Amino acid sequence: MKTKKISAVVGVVLFLIFIWNTQTKASLSNPYLKTGDLTYDDILLIANNSAFEFSSIQAYSLFYVAPFLILLNSFFSREAKWSITRFKSRQQYFFLRVRQILLTAFLFSLTHSVINLGMSYQHFPSEVLESNHFLKIVFLNTISLFLFYSFVGILYELVKDLVNSSTKSFFIVVFTIGLLFFMEKLLLSQIWGPLKDLSMYNKMLEGEWGVLDIALIFIRQFFFAAFASSLGLAAFVRKDMYK
Repeated sequence: MKTKKISAVVGVVLFLIFIWNTQTKASLSNPYLKTGDLTYDDILLIANNSAFEFSSIQAYSLFYVAPFLILLNSFFSREAKWSITRFKSRQQYFFLRVRQILLTAFLFSLTHSVINLGMSYQHFPSEVLESNHFLKIVFLNTISLFLFYSFVGILYELVKDLVNSSTKSFFIVVFTIGLLFFMEKLLLSQIWGPLKDLSMYNKMLEGEWGVLDIALIFIRQFFFAAFASSLGLAAFVRKDMYK
């Protein structure tokens, strides 16, 4: 079990480093940077835009949901029917699962942020990062990602309890988040959608979001996670463990 967890973490780290290199190094090799038509400040914004880079909405919803769920399943094995009897109530066991999801979401979000921060300091002048308050943005984005992937993990457990299959739940959640991404991109491009709250880097680097905007985003994200948790608790309490 310990080897499985270590392998999952190493796999996620290597995957994220691979995505950063393939997505961001193309921006750093932009020929306009050498001619002076673009500055490192411009490239930093391009490398952290919300459309298609390492920290984009596309990456969060299409590239990272599956690795996160794999990490979640690697960390916490499937529940045995007998294991629930060790708890005073199903509610108590459910909140243990929620804590496990929160821990995995925090680990995944922190890993993403550390990689982005470390690789950025390796390839960008430190004064550019400091002048753009990059460390503060990384911190705020970590909170945003933590809340988002907490919601994804709770949604996964909810669907798993409804369909009695971790495999089906995995594909349903990956498909649902992916579908939401394309709906927001193609049909709801001009109005708010929950995935648009994942634009922390882009909006902060452009100076479009202030303290109130960020607070409202965190409140919305917390509400979605709490609402999914409430539905998950109701489904788990009613779940027939002997199916």
